Amino acid sequence: MKKIKPLVCLLCVLYPIIFLGQIKVSEKIQDSYLATQDENALYFIDFWATWCTPCIHVSKYLEILQAQHPNNFYILSLSQENPDIVKRFMKKHKINLAVAIDYKGETFKKNNIQTLPYGILYNAQGKKLWEGHPAEFKTFHIQKFLNKNIKKITVSKMFELQSDYTEVTLKPLVPKADFEYANVITETYGLQVAKELTHLEVQGTLQWWHVLI
Repeated sequence: MKKIKPLVCLLCVLYPIIFLGQIKVSEKIQDSYLATQDENALYFIDFWATWCTPCIHVSKYLEILQAQHPNNFYILSLSQENPDIVKRFMKKHKINLAVAIDYKGETFKKNNIQTLPYGILYNAQGKKLWEGHPAEFKTFHIQKFLNKNIKKITVSKMFELQSDYTEVTLKPLVPKADFEYANVITETYGLQVAKELTHLEVQGTLQWWHVLI
């Protein structure tokens, strides 16, 4: 038993380091064009949506912050919308930050995200260091937390990729009346508009959000 106890204690110490440092994402859309290091001490999650106008303004602010601090600090913009919606949005609005999708809203729910935009800062162990409106996160916060958090972790180890999204192909809906609807089961929120030859097709779901301006 004397030989087992040190091992058990070691596992207890390593457990939060191994598992707390994982933030679950369903799909990576793009890497950061501004961050220069793969190993970082601080990770900032920007919770956003394409329909959230304040989120877009905050994104530009965060790009400036990331450009000013390209080392040891990594920003990820996370949306729980359909990836196609996000990709089409990014074609019209260039985003230089890292972007990922949270299909089932698992990370959103885990952090009880009720307002958008919203930001959370983590260290390499996955410990929350700061949270609130991203516009209130300043350079002095980064400098203060970098002084206290030296340990680093790679981007791939910080974000746990869970590719469990299955896209269902539906038969095209040809409307027989001026307005028709069909029930579609989806686990993501957002609206997807497609212009067909004979009609305008809108797919998606809506969810109530508090938007911080």
